[in-house]
Amino acid sequence: PPSDEELAAALARLCAEGYADRLLLSLGVSSRLQLASCGGGGFGFLQRAFLPRARRHGLSAADEERITTSNAAALLCYWTPPPPPERTVRHWSCDACHRGYVEAVNEAEALPEDRVYFEKFSYRYCSTACLGAHRRAEFVQPFSAPPPPE
Repeated sequence: PPSDEELAAALARLCAEGYADRLLLSLGVSSRLQLASCGGGGFGFLQRAFLPRARRHGLSAADEERITTSNAAALLCYWTPPPPPERTVRHWSCDACHRGYVEAVNEAEALPEDRVYFEKFSYRYCSTACLGAHRRAEFVQPFSAPPPPE
């Protein structure tokens, strides 16, 4: 592989030839051995060692800023995050007033407007008023109660 000195000279030459707007420099730290604590160049290698070598070979300050900052920002501007995935919900209805509700299957997707429910035996209720009405009717089925006030 080429030495750092050869790479710095090639980088300065490419910038001088007008390719600075197409170059992007970043760190290639991909293993533990490349960390400074393990004897490698570490995350500061580019600023501490490589760019001074490139400057000695004629890299201008404007080109340095372009290949380390501006080009990366321009590259990242093209990426747009994907839309959030559809929320996975379970539909349920109150066993007393029969109003329909949704609840998030995953607790991390729960919204404040998701209805809190109450369960008794195998029944689910949207409010304590519906639960109380069904209890007073001794849990008979079929059962219907007026919807509770919002």
